[in-house]
Amino acid sequence: MPIDLNARLLDIESLWNGGLEIIDLIEMGLRVSGTEFPTPFELLCKSLVDVRLDGSVEEAEHRIKQLLNEAQEARQWSIPWGARVEVRFGHFVALRIFERYGEFSCHFLDEKDRYFHVAIGLGDSQPKAVSQQLVRLNPDTGEPEWNTEAECALKLIAAAIVRDFLVVEERETLFTSRRDRRRIGARDIRSIIYLPRVRYSSALLEQRPGEPADGSSHRARHSVAPHLRRATVASAAQRFLAQRYGFSLPQGFTFVRPHERGGGTELERIRVYRSRSASRMIFEALETAPEGTRPAWFDFEKDCARLLRQCGMQVIHQSANRDGDGGVDLYAIDADGGSWVVQCKCWAAHRRVGPDVVRDLKGAIDLADVGSDTVSRGMIITTSTFTDEATRAAAEFRFELIDGPTLVRQLTSAGV
Repeated sequence: MPIDLNARLLDIESLWNGGLEIIDLIEMGLRVSGTEFPTPFELLCKSLVDVRLDGSVEEAEHRIKQLLNEAQEARQWSIPWGARVEVRFGHFVALRIFERYGEFSCHFLDEKDRYFHVAIGLGDSQPKAVSQQLVRLNPDTGEPEWNTEAECALKLIAAAIVRDFLVVEERETLFTSRRDRRRIGARDIRSIIYLPRVRYSSALLEQRPGEPADGSSHRARHSVAPHLRRATVASAAQRFLAQRYGFSLPQGFTFVRPHERGGGTELERIRVYRSRSASRMIFEALETAPEGTRPAWFDFEKDCARLLRQCGMQVIHQSANRDGDGGVDLYAIDADGGSWVVQCKCWAAHRRVGPDVVRDLKGAIDLADVGSDTVSRGMIITTSTFTDEATRAAAEFRFELIDGPTLVRQLTSAGV
């Protein structure tokens, strides 16, 4: 990836001298370009030197694990590729999130769009959050020491935001949005900023109102990691779930998704997870919401899922597409047990869906059907319309197409 040599000399020197952490090197070219740089390490450590947790590091790590377990167990939504969330913490102003196969790259951004990377993994049996180590000078001895409190604080913020995006049923009660136009160096950047209804200051790790002291009524006694179990036939739903969690499903096995046992029924736990915001429980809730609008992404994602359920399908969310077009992949199982791979495009009316999207869906289906005796069907749902070439390509693969007017008509007639 060629580096922009017209960038600030400090940024280039910092990248050259410090290199990148291993978590930055994995497929980093999908998420940053040669014009984007990490926050200089010295500046980063200096800006976070006074961060203190309202509790111990062990309590913070435990809360992070709880958040990620909830995200893994109760997930029902996705996060737009490159979603930018306003975060005022230290010298950071935003958090940018990318997901690929259950792995989330969370970039804390400063005012110059330089990033600090926190990696969150939900695909493994034990979800985890990892970041680069930070240092500070001990106020008593003047000697350098690890700034684990700042590391935990950043991981806690990232985990809470990812968890709320994936789990909470009414996400519009947690985030509003506004369009943003910024100029970074020679780049003119336009994006949508999600505005959370909390202030990310010190974390509140103690019991909050409405939360059980020991978690007994709403928390499971122990977690069951995702695993394979022997079975004569794996259903399409289990096959799709296995792929989402990064498992290869051999013949004669089925997949068991992560869940928790004890301390109440599973449905009750999921209901509680989806009705509450972790961010508002851990950080300071704002009395007045930030100015903004209702994110269209949230409505579109719900509409697509509602339409499929109205057609008698079981819906399994996969992940946001990585091309940043506002799409989301869904897996669905119809009443006859047939499997569907659905691609959704939340595009402006003037931007028509072309044949390249159809071909991408064909590739996704081929991947989803690896190791299966059945052939999945394809569907594309969009807020706009399709080009003639896309329609012909879809007919060749026998895909179903639903454009914006059709989507509105079907939802209206179904009373959704």
